[in-house]
Amino acid sequence: MHPLLLCFFSLLFSLSTLSFSTANERLPGCSIDPIPHDSLLSPFDDNSACVSFEFDITAAEYSYLLSLSVTTEGHPTVSTYANLDTGSDLIWLNGEGCEGNACFCNEACIQKPSHDPKRACDVCDKLPEQAHPQCSRTENKCRYKLQYQDEFTTQGMLTKGEFSPTSVDHAPKAKNIWFGVSDLSKGNLNKKSTGVVGLGRGDPSLISQLSEKSSVPFRFSYCLPHPNSKSTGKLLMGRQVTISDNFTPLLTENDVAGCDKHYCVRLASIFLNGDTSEKINAEHKNIIMFIDSGSTFTILNKTLFPEFIQKVKQITGEGSIELDRTFRHCFKQEVGKKLEKVSFEFRRWTTINLKEVNFFHKREYQNEEYLCLMVVEGEKPQNLLGSRAQVDFKVAFGRDDKNPTSEWKVSFDEENCGNEQNVE
Repeated sequence: MHPLLLCFFSLLFSLSTLSFSTANERLPGCSIDPIPHDSLLSPFDDNSACVSFEFDITAAEYSYLLSLSVTTEGHPTVSTYANLDTGSDLIWLNGEGCEGNACFCNEACIQKPSHDPKRACDVCDKLPEQAHPQCSRTENKCRYKLQYQDEFTTQGMLTKGEFSPTSVDHAPKAKNIWFGVSDLSKGNLNKKSTGVVGLGRGDPSLISQLSEKSSVPFRFSYCLPHPNSKSTGKLLMGRQVTISDNFTPLLTENDVAGCDKHYCVRLASIFLNGDTSEKINAEHKNIIMFIDSGSTFTILNKTLFPEFIQKVKQITGEGSIELDRTFRHCFKQEVGKKLEKVSFEFRRWTTINLKEVNFFHKREYQNEEYLCLMVVEGEKPQNLLGSRAQVDFKVAFGRDDKNPTSEWKVSFDEENCGNEQNVE
């Protein structure tokens, strides 16, 4: 990743006007633009001055974790990790006294602020229905209880605090970020993770809050490193994010119900080993795919998966075997390697070509090496493009902030996200 271009601005006062100038100097994690004299943004608000934020992403088994520091009123800063999830909106972290088998904390659990934050009930009203928000206006306290599709459950109290990158000294802080402090977390969660940072399109997500409160435009990108990489990828939010020409439009609520809160694209076809003559045609079936970094697997529904696995078996020349409930379609390594590429074609003829790491996971079984498909059949009608399929792609979301009527887009560009060669 290229380092962020950063600059200071200085205030020059005169009797009747306020103007701004910039200096060619670099700051870690943030870029600063001049603020017009007629802007409603305060130059003394970190969120309004800093228009780009950058966080490290670490691979952890089947998850991708953000490295972040969190400060709540009256308590010291806590450095921690949390799952990166474009499939949900709510930000939550395990709190002190949390109960359940997933109440992991790194150096310390998050503590609630000394005083209950104002406007908690106003924010509570914006939480998704799945979070079952309940607010006591007399006490100004908002509680939530959220269950994910894998039945992981968390509940707690809404509060607010400051978020900043852990890896950068004197990094800018995203102030007044609303998030949940969970007192119950149970289910399957990586032991290094203390919660989830939602990056969906709904109001509670981190990018939505930054965009609403400051001059940070609703644009972000991430680059997920190889699962076995010792290097970090990057999450970048703000002005420096660019949408490349290899983009496909994001659908809206007007296109498909629910796509105002999720990143939905229209799938045109799937083809294997570059053979476009044997496409799985999805366009006439009006197939929608959700881009979900919180899901490890790419999930195809019962309409698409049977045709997909049939074509895989035609290429490998053998049927698959089931190693366990997670990996149900596995091939001996020399057989699986016959499948070299899986391509997803989206609307506007945007194509992403997946390599072995994107669609196979290596497993050892009875002293033999197997390649197990990371593309699986789902029980629900939704199709998901999971995190493994996005490894070593720079995935960028957003639209032109200077034109509020411009279409929402997502672009995919191949990139060595961990800056490592030949990672197995």
